[in-house]
Amino acid sequence: MNEKILERYWQHLRGKYRKKGTRRVEYTAVKLCLQWINKPVNQITKQDLNRWKTYIIEHFKPNGNSRRVSCINHFFKWYGKKHFKLPTPKQEMTNKIVLSDKELNDYLEASKKDPLWHMIALMQIDGLIRPGELRDIKINNIDFDNQKLYLDDTKTGDNYIIMSPRLSEAIKNYLPYRNPLPEYKDYLLIVPTGNYIGKRLGEQAAYVKTLTRKIAVEVKITKQVTPYIIKPSAITNDFNKNINPRIIQRKARHKNIETTLRYDHTDDEMVKRHFNQQKPSFGSLDNEEKTRVMLDQFLKGEIDLETYKQSIDLLHKKDRDSGGVGYV
Repeated sequence: MNEKILERYWQHLRGKYRKKGTRRVEYTAVKLCLQWINKPVNQITKQDLNRWKTYIIEHFKPNGNSRRVSCINHFFKWYGKKHFKLPTPKQEMTNKIVLSDKELNDYLEASKKDPLWHMIALMQIDGLIRPGELRDIKINNIDFDNQKLYLDDTKTGDNYIIMSPRLSEAIKNYLPYRNPLPEYKDYLLIVPTGNYIGKRLGEQAAYVKTLTRKIAVEVKITKQVTPYIIKPSAITNDFNKNINPRIIQRKARHKNIETTLRYDHTDDEMVKRHFNQQKPSFGSLDNEEKTRVMLDQFLKGEIDLETYKQSIDLLHKKDRDSGGVGYV
């Protein structure tokens, strides 16, 4: 019924989006909506769209509906009926699985058993590189002198990351282990075993997904770990270390800081640890409590005897000056 208009829209999407997956999501959402309404596009009314929206809200999850409505709004704007725009449903906040800083460090430590594993782990943690981007990295796109790794045709266009020193070292350590077939000699990541030995990673980067799970199992991480868990975990732990959000935004190559903030998946356990680790400000304690704290520090070896004595003498002097009785 709407085959010709859908074909025209597909050609429009090909020019608008670099990634096939993005085009397919937009196209499929529009096609399913038009099939549900079951009318020629030029006969569809705003009321038809509202009925469709009511249907998806009743049958599908909120976060997916937000994308569906956005796709339909894009389509009718392109079609010349932007007044058909529907309010986008609010997305629900969800509890994302994230790895703690210790789990990420354990994951990274376990990856050291193989140069390829370690390089991929650092690409994930330091580079925040998506699985689909890993397969397209070429050796001549690596600039070790300026710590830049250039990425072609990514979700955010042509871009680059700043390589950490340990990532640069991991890439150099991996290079001697590459054994590519002639047609894949330009690509960095080469599959070392199996049916695709000597080739670059496949379209869906399944090798990276399998490898990520394998490394997580090595260190007995019980959470269901995927490459898409590593990235938000690394960003969340950067936030927990009080790293400037603008630095995190640049590492993640996000155009808007709001996108970066959505990756901060601080969970309940992290908040509990924060409260449990908090100590009262030393300045807010009375002299008796300060004396106990310093005695504890002395017994633990955190301060030496001379520092301890001088601190106690100072507290006694302040107490005498204020009319107190002092402490023994």
